Amino acid sequence: MASRNEIDDDGAGRLRRVDEVLAATQRPGVRLILLTGEAGVGKSFLLDGLATRLGADRAWGVAALKEVPGSALSHLVEPSGTLPELTRAVLLQVGPRLCVDDLHLADPLSLALIERLLREPGRLVVATVRTRNGELPPAVRELAREPWARACEVAALSREELDAFAAGELGGPVDAGLSEELWRRTAGNPLYAGQVLRAAQAGGAVASRAGSWHATAALPVPASLQDAVTDQVSALGDAAIEAAQWLSGLGEIPIERIEPSGRDDAVRQLVDAGMARFTERPDPSGSPQKLVVFSHPLFREAVWARTDALRRLSVLREHVAAERSEARPDAVRLAVMALEVGEPVAPAALLAAARLAAGGTGSAGVESALRLAQAALRDADGEVRVEAAALTADALMQLGRAGEAAGLLERELERLRPGPHAILLAGLLHIVMTWGLGDEPAAATMIAGQAARYSRWAPAVSEVFGFIRADGFTYAGRPAQALALTDHLRIGRIWRALGKLTPLGRLLPQVEARIVQSRAHALTQLARPAEAAELLTTGNTGSRLAELEELIPSWRGNYSTILAHATREAGNPRRGLDHARAAYAATLDTGFVWGRAWAACNIAACWLQIGDLDEAAIWARRTIDTARSGHLVDAERLAIMLLSVAEGSRGHALYASLLDLADTLPTGVGFLWHQHPIGTAWRAYAAGHTSLAATVFAEGLDVAERDGAALAVMSLCHEWLRLGRPVALTERMRAATADLDPASTGALTTARLALAAGIEKGDPGTVVEACELFASHEMPLFAAEAAALGASLSTGRAHTSLMHRARALAAEVGSPRTPLLALLERGWQPDPLTTRERLVAELATQASNAQIAEQLHLSVRTVEGHLAHVYTKLGITTRRELPAALAGART
Repeated sequence: MASRNEIDDDGAGRLRRVDEVLAATQRPGVRLILLTGEAGVGKSFLLDGLATRLGADRAWGVAALKEVPGSALSHLVEPSGTLPELTRAVLLQVGPRLCVDDLHLADPLSLALIERLLREPGRLVVATVRTRNGELPPAVRELAREPWARACEVAALSREELDAFAAGELGGPVDAGLSEELWRRTAGNPLYAGQVLRAAQAGGAVASRAGSWHATAALPVPASLQDAVTDQVSALGDAAIEAAQWLSGLGEIPIERIEPSGRDDAVRQLVDAGMARFTERPDPSGSPQKLVVFSHPLFREAVWARTDALRRLSVLREHVAAERSEARPDAVRLAVMALEVGEPVAPAALLAAARLAAGGTGSAGVESALRLAQAALRDADGEVRVEAAALTADALMQLGRAGEAAGLLERELERLRPGPHAILLAGLLHIVMTWGLGDEPAAATMIAGQAARYSRWAPAVSEVFGFIRADGFTYAGRPAQALALTDHLRIGRIWRALGKLTPLGRLLPQVEARIVQSRAHALTQLARPAEAAELLTTGNTGSRLAELEELIPSWRGNYSTILAHATREAGNPRRGLDHARAAYAATLDTGFVWGRAWAACNIAACWLQIGDLDEAAIWARRTIDTARSGHLVDAERLAIMLLSVAEGSRGHALYASLLDLADTLPTGVGFLWHQHPIGTAWRAYAAGHTSLAATVFAEGLDVAERDGAALAVMSLCHEWLRLGRPVALTERMRAATADLDPASTGALTTARLALAAGIEKGDPGTVVEACELFASHEMPLFAAEAAALGASLSTGRAHTSLMHRARALAAEVGSPRTPLLALLERGWQPDPLTTRERLVAELATQASNAQIAEQLHLSVRTVEGHLAHVYTKLGITTRRELPAALAGART
């Protein structure tokens, strides 16, 4: 049985829709609800759920029985000899609620009888109806126009719902690559998705690895679907078959090409048969373009799979010629098709098309971008080769293939003599090794070796390599060292020197943007997030996004993700959520895995800061699944930390495989690694080991202070306080931010300081100041916890008022029972156990007295004495009662 931490209920989104439709049934005057939608979108699933909830009778329309009068309702009534008798039987014997699947396929008599039923007050019919290109079938149009009828469109699954559906089908989460291909192939249609996944399992095209399902080969088009599509097209005649093959070669064809091709009648046949449809979408210039496409992506694949090689070549050559004749041809489409038919394409043209593809323009996608960039790289030289190598490496890294990206850049560097080209590629290799492979020590060694190739007098070399090293320091959790290094480098000199020395002026904005982003990361880690956000939004980086995105398409998503992090830590989680969502949406459009994992991680962090622990957990799990598929250990570690907080602060333990994973991932390394102890501590708390949690926080705080990771200091202190025990942390928090301007640190740091100071002084007024700061910056959970603390420190009317305030704020995020919100029920109660007694008691739940004595360097007699005091204070007599007693005394 899968835990709630493993996969979502594959029908969760659909069941929410059941509730929506049930609400519609309660509206006055509503007697007929039509669940409309294309084939396979899950209408029958919804109807099953509704029928169960309503206790309704069931009926089915069946195409083969459409000519049999009364067949849809015959099973619900006694046999009748005449039509009046049948009508009377239906009115008497069919219940007040009736659910009909495929109402449009019911025989005419059954349709008439159902309409007769609906003329009576107190009746309710819920029925599914298949639409074609958004239009209702003629058989039910009149019914749908009645004033007591309502239509509820059932859309295809969203990406997230499709992921959950696939997890339910396969029995575990799917990796980002499989998720992306399933979405592209099925467009969220659950019927086709189920068929594809079952065919993939049967054919070995998917396999479970490291806790999630991966595609090991291209997902197949189910043979049954191929047969159905082939039969339907064949029934239309030879002209329709030829037109379907022509359409399948490109997938989408501008309608102005149809008539000149002589296929207008055949295309109309395909549309009328529901095999194709007309649509509109932007062309490469952004102007609206009318197209004919298959009604579903799998229809195209089914037709193309049954098209022989010679016919395919002929179709593609026709499309290449047609595309070239356009006034504004789609460069991506043209380049891809030219490669398919074996025509030569200039490397510069391939590179231009690759940029467009990776940026989501034209026939876009990161896979297309990678293919085009690799094709350009085969024959390119000079500046084009360097740019093609950079784009190929970026695409590989975004697809979670950082090892291949690093290998490519290493080979390219071996080809290059020392110079601007080599410097720029070395910088890109450092990014891939650091942020893609998570190996900052190896990246530092590589950069040192590259720097040794240059004379110490070479202009700008020391500055450029200095910035590269600083980026490594930022990643490794040494932000002060990173800023100290960059503050001594001369930016103006770099640009003047490189501008004179290199023809790669187009790549220089990448370097500049990377410097700004790295510096923003460092500022955020130094608890100066407001300053970081200002750096990102007021300099050249934000205004030059379009230029940067044309060069390296992942820049926009990276920029939005870094801005989300800074904005959230500055105390604006809602605005940070907007930035993170924008980054996530950009990765969905382009197919980037690396960027998607980090965007999802930031979304989870924003929800956690807002206090919606359910949403935080959903997005943390989504991050883990995506990060696994891209081998992104840093994002995976941070997501496990966020999930541990979201679940652990409610006393929920993670499921076993995630606990094992958390224990096996390396610690003390990686981006934001100083915050990892937060997750470890909350996992200990959820397991009932409050003393161990406090120890983890204390040790993590010591390390963060040692390394100058001020943001981690503030986060660790705040989460420690959220455990619900008074701890004196104010001076340590003030020391971490002593030299900082409050305008630079932001509202979150100010509120955290006020909370710590109020707890330490026992001053409800200062705690209430923290509450108001949290609340005014849209952090209701933190505000509620502060209000609960304030109430515990107050008496009389102030106590009552703060209790009401805490409950109201907590209700905004579902009233989770965190340790501090538990104060609303029991007040602030001192721990009956001393620190040493609690530690011994927690260890005693898993270890013998001798083992405890050895671990704590005590005598066995001393351990026995501590346990005797524990039993007395907790009112228990045996070791077996310890876990439950400790949990009861935890808050």
